Amino acid sequence: MEGATEDLKAERPNWLENFLGTALILVASLLTVGLKVPFENELIYLTLLRHRADPTYLPGDWTFSAGFEEFFVWLNVFGPLTDVFGIEAVAWAGRLLTWAAIGWALLAIGRRLGARPLYSAIGVVLWLGLSQSMGVGATRVISEFQARSVSYALLLGALALALDKKVPWALLASGLAFAFHPGVGIWGSSALVISLLVLRETRFQSLRWIWLPALAALPGVIPQLLSFLEANMSAGDARFLALQKIPFHTDPFSFGVRGPVLLVLMLAFNLAFAWRWRTEFAHRLLGILQVVGLIPVALGVIARVLGISSFLVLLPFRILPALAPILFLLNLAALASRRRLRELWPAGQPTRASLVPAVTGLLAIVGLLVIWNPVVGLASQVRENVQVARSPVSDVERTLAFVADQTPNDAVVLGPPARDDLFYLSERSQYVSWSAIPYDRIPEWRARLEDVMPSGFFASGFRSTRIWEEEFAKVPQDQLAVLPIDYVVTKAVYDFPAVFAVGDWTVYEVAGT
Repeated sequence: MEGATEDLKAERPNWLENFLGTALILVASLLTVGLKVPFENELIYLTLLRHRADPTYLPGDWTFSAGFEEFFVWLNVFGPLTDVFGIEAVAWAGRLLTWAAIGWALLAIGRRLGARPLYSAIGVVLWLGLSQSMGVGATRVISEFQARSVSYALLLGALALALDKKVPWALLASGLAFAFHPGVGIWGSSALVISLLVLRETRFQSLRWIWLPALAALPGVIPQLLSFLEANMSAGDARFLALQKIPFHTDPFSFGVRGPVLLVLMLAFNLAFAWRWRTEFAHRLLGILQVVGLIPVALGVIARVLGISSFLVLLPFRILPALAPILFLLNLAALASRRRLRELWPAGQPTRASLVPAVTGLLAIVGLLVIWNPVVGLASQVRENVQVARSPVSDVERTLAFVADQTPNDAVVLGPPARDDLFYLSERSQYVSWSAIPYDRIPEWRARLEDVMPSGFFASGFRSTRIWEEEFAKVPQDQLAVLPIDYVVTKAVYDFPAVFAVGDWTVYEVAGT
């Protein structure tokens, strides 16, 4: 066993191959995740970051007035930097650093499996083309700059360190991953720690240093725990979140068929591959890690069948659906090396030990080509990303820019609640936001949403932003007149005084009318 492991360690690539592999991952991440800042989720997370750092920004805003303690460490580490360098500079630096760290970790993991860096980098690029979790849990490890991107970088770094048997450092990194985003840590960090405790090579050191991840996680765990104790989330609130607000994260019945089928094929190959090379520590660790990671996924499916939404809101599909595809691609990258392929298929003849990984691997590759082609997915993401970066300023963006420039700093604005860009572009407090969830005040948040949408709107399931805008325009004027707001941004026609209009969008002044 040790001999095989040392052979892999001797296959360290030169710095140029590592550099080219990391550069390829960075370019692919840029083209698929975002060519501009802010992009998608950053519209909310950068607003939160700026609000925490600058008390004069969005003064008196209800959504960000409390809560969001799950991001306590991220907010307090990066928030002060926005005052010095600016929010967009911090976001770009955060993106590039987390992408590079994730790329380094994945290349290191691939090396421990026997793959060359360029082969592993190609695997990572294809992983991007799979939307990283193939729609199962909608998990994106490589993403815009936010708390979870830092947490994933630390978690994958911890895994790379664990594969090198650097147990104390792996435990420290896993604890920090928990601190930066407890939602990632609760499933990812705990799975890695459990796996290290199971393996006899790392059990003693893990027990000796078990206090280290616990200590590193405390800065994130304590605020999250206090926020959880203060929250008043009923079973109905949990059901609303799981099945209407974020079903793409929490509801396995909404994941479709393609992604789950391909995930099962990949996982079967990964486990067969790990069993074939079970004499090597790296494969045993990754095999156990995936088995442990499968537990919350199975419990999530059971919870959905039984209607236990309070478990689903813990996001049990966050780790394995993204981890299994990249390990599958890294295993294929390892097979691309002649030595690995000769071991799997000696002298070109099948063996009983090689039959299962060969069959499951072939099925998964066919699935990639037929069910979810990553090359097609990659091209689609790049095309969409370039279109977004080159798109002209829209009418709604001009409208929100007017709000930012021409309304009082302490004004409270109401727009279609599902628009992610209301906070960032208007730079004004909002009455309520569908995108930013204050988990510590779910009942009041739901009541505010009911205040601003037509009666019966929430009886149905998840709705697109376009549907939200259309339905928001149907809200009667009398329903808005009683709300504590100063302006409303809408496509509707009201008798309120109009202070700005462009295209279909109008800004009405509500206060005092």
